[in-house]
Amino acid sequence: MRALILAGGEGLRLRPVSGDLPKCLAEVGGRPFIEHQIELFKGEGITEFVLCVGIGAGLVKEALGDGRKLGVSIEYSLEETPLGTAGAIKNASPLIDGRFLCANGDTLVEFSLSEMEAAHATARAVTTILFKETIATGRGTIKLGSNNEIKGFAEKASRDALGLINCGYYIMERDVLSRIPPGKRVSLETETLPELISSGARVAGFPARGDFVDIGTPEDYGRIKEKGWRR
Repeated sequence: MRALILAGGEGLRLRPVSGDLPKCLAEVGGRPFIEHQIELFKGEGITEFVLCVGIGAGLVKEALGDGRKLGVSIEYSLEETPLGTAGAIKNASPLIDGRFLCANGDTLVEFSLSEMEAAHATARAVTTILFKETIATGRGTIKLGSNNEIKGFAEKASRDALGLINCGYYIMERDVLSRIPPGKRVSLETETLPELISSGARVAGFPARGDFVDIGTPEDYGRIKEKGWRR
């Protein structure tokens, strides 16, 4: 299975602490954040990667090259203009030849890929979303039905309460790509996934039992940079 990482984020909110680097290159433990992510997936058996890059693509390619220094192979899918999360996945379709893992490039989550893939196959899902129960303030949550089938999504929570958050890791069948229009800016979270559910396609959830961190805000990034991502 290949991993497709959405690494085109500019990191505008991180500019005060990370400068002009693309978000995936923000430093954690003396290394670019995305190197930690690649090593996490390598530990789960993935050695082939596709990085969806946009603004700052040259810096990402300079930092990672073809992946040999990390013991993996890396190919790049370039967005000439921002395409959104689903649009970036569609743009990378020539480099995807089957079931794949898709991940946001600003998130690290401990999970078992083999267990997640087994659950995905058993559910006969077109997409399986990794989720975690945690304090959901400022994050969108998922609505879970029986047998871990996802029934919908809720808006970002405005108060401290437990919720099931979307961790931004997905196992997807290649057929999902046919549902995304080419050359358009499309959101996976607010357009493609809800449309899959409304069409009757099976979208499943799988629980993450390990640590979950992201670097979406200077506050989150500061905590990870200081303490590391594994608690």
